[in-house]
Amino acid sequence: MRLVERRGRGIELTAEGAALADAAIEALSVFQPALENLLGDRNLRPVRLGTLRSIAGELGPLIGRSSLPTNVSITEGSSDDLLRLIERGEIDAAIIGPKPTDTRFTWQFIRDQEIVLVVPKDHRLSHHDAVELKEVEGEHFVAMTNKYTTRDLADQLCAEAGISPTISVESDSSYTLRTYVASGLGLCILPEIMADLDPNIATVQVRRPNGELATREIGLVKMAGRPLPTQVNATLRMLLARPIKAFRRPPSQ
Repeated sequence: MRLVERRGRGIELTAEGAALADAAIEALSVFQPALENLLGDRNLRPVRLGTLRSIAGELGPLIGRSSLPTNVSITEGSSDDLLRLIERGEIDAAIIGPKPTDTRFTWQFIRDQEIVLVVPKDHRLSHHDAVELKEVEGEHFVAMTNKYTTRDLADQLCAEAGISPTISVESDSSYTLRTYVASGLGLCILPEIMADLDPNIATVQVRRPNGELATREIGLVKMAGRPLPTQVNATLRMLLARPIKAFRRPPSQ
């Protein structure tokens, strides 16, 4: 049976080789946690936790207030990137949203994350508590790049409202987008935690056409059927035992 074949100046796996490699990775994912449990305190590795950028800053206080049995290594990225890292066994779990449709992953709901419209301080809607996106039809927007689920949700909300805004600028940094909003380049749809407490902009809750406020689910994702070391599961349980911040804006005066 041929496991590799020549391709140009290099080699690549055949279909049989790829199948064997996948089986080896799966076997290692079962063997490694068992070995770590047997070694116990002699081999306490960090918990490898992935998280969306909009959540990463909230984990610091949780880690600081918890007497964790091991250290935590944080990896930030998009939902798709983090799911790939879980699949490859490079991280143990991830806090993402929304719930993945791939049934190979397990899901533990944590909380809903509010979605807001970010506007300049002097915008006509800046003092409103909530707004329907139809009210900003015709205005320019700035947006996250399309590899992020935040952008997917923003596009979905615009489609629900029946608007197709012109996107002036795209970025993978919420900080950059907030500066663009403040400078008047356009409005932006973001999770509230990515925009709250910035003195240069205002945030207004997004109301869907059915009257509900826009939110997205945030939860913990792991690979189904893949055992994790005891100290990893214990650390994840301790982290999630404390509530992750859900920012709530006081009503406008």
